[in-house]
This record gives sequence, structure tokens and C-alpha cells, in this order.
Amino acid sequence: MTTSTQQITLFKHFSEIDKPLYSTIGATLKGIKEGKVKEEIEQIRASTNDDEIKKLKLQLPCVLFAGKFDIPITKHKEDGTMYKSFRNDTSLSIHSRFVPFDIDDVEDVETLKTDMMKDEYIFAVWKSPSGTGVHGLIKIADGNKHEQHYSSLIKRYPQFDTSARNPSRVLFFSYDPNLLVNDNSKTFFEVLEEEKFDGIVMSQITTDYKKLDIAARMIRSAEMGTRHNAVVKASYLVGGYIAGGLAEESIAREVLKHEVYNKFDGKDVETEYRAIDDGIRAGQFMPINELAKYQHEVMQEAGIMEDELSFLSSNIDDEEFIRRYKAGLIPMGLTFGYDDMDKYLLLKEGEFYATLSHSHTGKTTVNLWLIFISALKYDWGWVIYTGENRVSSLKMKLLEFYMGIKIKESQEEHMQQGIKWLNERFFFINNETMHVYKDILKYAEKVSKYHSIKGVLIDPINALKTTDKASKYDYEMEMYTDMLLFTKRTNISLFISIHTRTQSQRERDKDGNQLMPYPADADGGAVLYNKADIFITMNRNIQDPNNWMVTELYVNKMRNKETGGDVTPRNTAIRIRMQKGLEFTDDFGTVPFKRDYLKNIPKLIYHTPTTEDAEYEIDNTPF
Repeated sequence: MTTSTQQITLFKHFSEIDKPLYSTIGATLKGIKEGKVKEEIEQIRASTNDDEIKKLKLQLPCVLFAGKFDIPITKHKEDGTMYKSFRNDTSLSIHSRFVPFDIDDVEDVETLKTDMMKDEYIFAVWKSPSGTGVHGLIKIADGNKHEQHYSSLIKRYPQFDTSARNPSRVLFFSYDPNLLVNDNSKTFFEVLEEEKFDGIVMSQITTDYKKLDIAARMIRSAEMGTRHNAVVKASYLVGGYIAGGLAEESIAREVLKHEVYNKFDGKDVETEYRAIDDGIRAGQFMPINELAKYQHEVMQEAGIMEDELSFLSSNIDDEEFIRRYKAGLIPMGLTFGYDDMDKYLLLKEGEFYATLSHSHTGKTTVNLWLIFISALKYDWGWVIYTGENRVSSLKMKLLEFYMGIKIKESQEEHMQQGIKWLNERFFFINNETMHVYKDILKYAEKVSKYHSIKGVLIDPINALKTTDKASKYDYEMEMYTDMLLFTKRTNISLFISIHTRTQSQRERDKDGNQLMPYPADADGGAVLYNKADIFITMNRNIQDPNNWMVTELYVNKMRNKETGGDVTPRNTAIRIRMQKGLEFTDDFGTVPFKRDYLKNIPKLIYHTPTTEDAEYEIDNTPF
């Protein structure tokens, strides 16, 4: 059926939000195809009564295809009672990297399904429970950007339900013996950042817009099921501001109505507008000495921090991390696929990696290989700046990694497939001019607004333009600190390579080979070692006739061991061996992937050019 083993979440009935069940995408699609709820679906499709159909659908199992939702969220009702819910965006611990979609009111479901399967990004399609719509799945590159991916998908597929953008979106279990799956569908990388509303610009000086922003954020951050309550509380707070002379009523009312309209997607907002009126009216009778206390209470409940204290770490976020770690929900680092390497060196999101090596020992090739594996196995997207190599040369090397053969010996079809794959995952910064480090970080964030980016490679850091405005030490301290903060702010990993000092390159062993460098041998060694999350030294004895192709790596520092990885023991290097310039194996000849993706590519058939072809060429040549 399908090889998809990613875990997803199911609920036996729509109302059982506190009793999640877990399965795989493959098993769930198999259940839809083989008729796990065939009788219930046939009853729904046979009915013509809308109320009956709605009642029957609520008895169906429902599926959250976005991943494993296993973090309980406590909900407080207005009557003081509480309940637990797992059907909430913040309940998601591990994303499946699949986005579900829903198309309603389709005239010819089977034709639409067949047509959609011709699209390279569609992973699966099947008939909805009503029989008049289509449900489906698309692979995405970054589960952390679920909504941004969906926003971009809507631009590509405007027929998708625009309200289904959040990860906890439910699809009812269905039945379709003609469910279609394409295991070789492409991963969708594009993202679209939503424009943020910055408030209404007004000239009156009696309105404190920071206060109004608190109320606006209360509505913006409200979860499904608590939105109305958030509108009531925000309006009551605004009523207090109005009574205290902190906001003009006409402006405050428009701000709240704008937030409500966005939060409810413009649907059924009249009820909420009345709640705004009632809340403002009631809030104006709030005792002035109670306003600050009430503001603090609602901000704490909504997880909002006052601007004056925004420099403090969020207690809510920190507690969530601690509880997720306790429950074993913090994602572990990803393996590269070598037994010896995977004990120590892992691929982690939002980490600062530093690689130190002597000149001309192949560190660029090793770094390219590691990020190539990340793109191939985990669909990581990368922004790359290389100051000492042609961009075309690095692209050729990545292509040869992908094909497992030299470019001159490759098939045209395989090379075209490889170029397309490469261009979807790697974005190279023009290196015809020098850049400062801040430019590289800025460019990476710009690309990440339109494409899923998980990593940035700067090779080497020594090739960046420096500044005369500070001492070398101050400059390096600022640069490496900014780089570390960049990874934590964006959750994008940063790989940098750096040359050793000249003196350390002169030091040799008894056989004349360069010695494995130490972190202190780097320019700015102490500063870089302190700032980096993961510090790696590597060496290759390029004049050794027996081992010139072997690169040894030591992990000298592993800051966050709770997500896996460790420093390598002394005299126990990770060894990888270059084979024919096309791949790295371990000492046992293991390559951590198979190139099955190169099979069954249809050959391109060329015909002898005709007169019409020649005329077309002439007509389209810009003489």
C-alpha cells in the first residue's frame, strides 16, 4: 500500500478529544481503502438529510495527519470545570511532515482524483465521507512551518479549504476502495509568511497603543474553543482602559473588531461584535485600582509578557520544554547513517556547528557530504556561502554525490533529475563579491520566508569580509555570539568551517604528516569553542600513500547531550573513507543510503530537427 511509517493521531469519535490513538499513515490509508468504516460511510452517502449526515459524521473516527499529538492541554470552562484535550496545535510533539487537504463540492470526484495524481506533489487522494469531496496528503519539508507551507499550497491549489491551515485540523475517516497513493511524490518546500497586522495608525495622543496590543494579542493567541472567552475578557480589559483614559473608545473598538474578523476568518462575527460591545460596556465600570491587577491576570493566562519585561525568558515556554523533555518528547538528533559516527555526531535543528581543519585537507567536501545526507534523508533545505570555491564546482560535487557517478559518465536523464533535486534544496549566495557575516544570516532569513530552510553553511569563515571598527577579538566575539543567537532565534542550524593557524599547519609527526588540530589552533579558537554548540576537528594525511583518502573526525564539544551525541574518546576518531570522489563510506564500506531514486527514469527521446524547428530557433534568437 505505502511505505509511510510516520505516526499520526486518531480519535474514535469526534468528541473523544482526551483519548488519542496512534497509528501510521500507511495503516490509516489502508483502513480507508479496505473499508474499516464502510457501513457507516455508506449510510452517510445514502442519506439526504443534512442533520442526519452531520450526526452520523460526528460518530466517525477522526484523523490528525500532521503527526503525534500526545501532550495533554488542560482547558478551563467558564463554569470552573476543566478537561484535557489532545486535539490542539500545542499537543503536537512529532510532526509527520504531511499536510492534509480538503476540497468540497466536487462535481466529478473520480476525475479530480485522477487529475490530481498527475501533480508531482500529491502523495495521496481519496473520496471524502460525504462522497462529494476529496481528501488528500502532501509531503512538506518542515513540520515547524506547517501553516506557512499551507499558505503557499493555497496559492498553488486555490481550491483547497483555506481554513484548514493549522496542524490539528481534523479529517473524518472515510472509505474509498479507489484511494490513490504516489510513494514517489515530491516534497513541497515553499513557504509563505503571513503579513502581520501592526495596528491602526492614528494620530490621537490619548490612546496607548501598547495597551490595545495586549488585548489584540489575547484574541490572536486564543485557541479553538476559547476564542469567544478571549474576546469577552479582552473587551472587558479595553473597557477598563477607556474608563481610565488610556484608550479612545472608537479606536479601541475598531482594533478589537479587526482582530475578531481575522481570528474567525470573517465567519459568524456578529455574535463576537456584540460580545465586544457588552465587554467594553461592563469594563468601564471596573474599579480603576483593579485595572492593573486584571491586566496582569489575563496576560498571564494568555501567556503574554509585558513589554517592559520582554527581555526575560518565558516561564511558560521553559516549563513546556522541561515537561516535554521529562516525557521524552524532545526530538533527538538525526543520524547520518554510520554506526561509529552516530554514537557521537548527530544532525540537530537550531545548533551551531564549527569544523576546524588544516587547509587543503578536504573539509569542504566532508561538509558538503554531511549536508547532502541531511537533504537526501531528511529533506533539509540549505543556504550556502563558499568564499574559496566556484558555486558551479560545489553543485557538480553535490550532483555526483546524488548520482554516484562522475558527471561526464552520467546519463542525461539522471543529471536532469539531480539538478532539479539540488535546486529545490540548496540556495547558493553569490560569491563574486565579499560579504560580512551579518549579510549571510540576513540572506538566510530572507530565503526562509519563501522556502523551507533548516541549515546554513559558511565555508570557510575566514573568507568573510571583516570590519575595522573593533579589535579582532571584539569582532569575533560579536560574530560568534550573533551566530549562536541566530540559531536559537530561527531554529536554523549553522555550519561553519575554519582554517587552522599557520603555526599549527607546520607541526608534523615523525612520518611528516600534519597533526590533528586542537580547537585552540583556530583563529579566535577560545571564543569560537565557547560559542559553538558542537565543535569538530578533522584531519586527512594527504601524503600518506595508504590512508590519504581517510578523513578522521573528533567531536571535541557537544553542548546539548540530552538530544543525543557526545564527545569522542581520546584516540578514537570517527573515520570516513572517500571512494572514487563520489561518496564516503565507513571502514566497512557502508554508504548510509541507496540510490533507488535513480531507477525507472523514462529516457528522453529526441527527434531529428525539422525545418519548423530551425525556423523556431531563428525566430526566437535575440540577434
